[in-house]
Amino acid sequence: FHKRGLALHGNRLYLGTSDVHVVALDVATGEVVWDTTVGDFRRREGLNGGPLVARGKVMVGTTGTGVAAKFGGPQIVGLDEATGAIAWRLGTIAKPGEPGGESWNGIAFEQRSGASIWTPGSYDPQTGLAYFGTGNTYDTVGLRDPVKANALTNDALYLDSTLAINPETGRLAWYFQHQANGQWDL
Repeated sequence: FHKRGLALHGNRLYLGTSDVHVVALDVATGEVVWDTTVGDFRRREGLNGGPLVARGKVMVGTTGTGVAAKFGGPQIVGLDEATGAIAWRLGTIAKPGEPGGESWNGIAFEQRSGASIWTPGSYDPQTGLAYFGTGNTYDTVGLRDPVKANALTNDALYLDSTLAINPETGRLAWYFQHQANGQWDL
């Protein structure tokens, strides 16, 4: 996997690894301060985008294809900056029964794919929000032809979206889907 960034904050350097860990290093000594597993590479989960540090949290988005969807799909994970403990996880694929859950054309949650985080997020101190962008889907067949059923769409939230997140809680403040039905790889 490619690595697209590191985060330097205070006296620590934060980075993601190919085996889906986030590591904090002391910048003066190079010693590991903490090392936290945030996913499982054997389930095809990965870390490509670098971490973002804001409001006491180290945030990083995961990638995942195929079997990873069966385990909850890609996520944005918030870690305690001091200890590395996982504070929260926010899935980037809408689940049935949640807002946007009906936007996946009737596809079972375990079969939904995409919405990986490929790049680091950014933080706006004026709004107090962190912003992450999600990718497209990996499997277009289930989204191609709209199912004719009440309340179902094939928009597929949160593909191709900007997600605005409260760093302290991991709650989604708002989202904007740049392209509904993200099967076009744009």
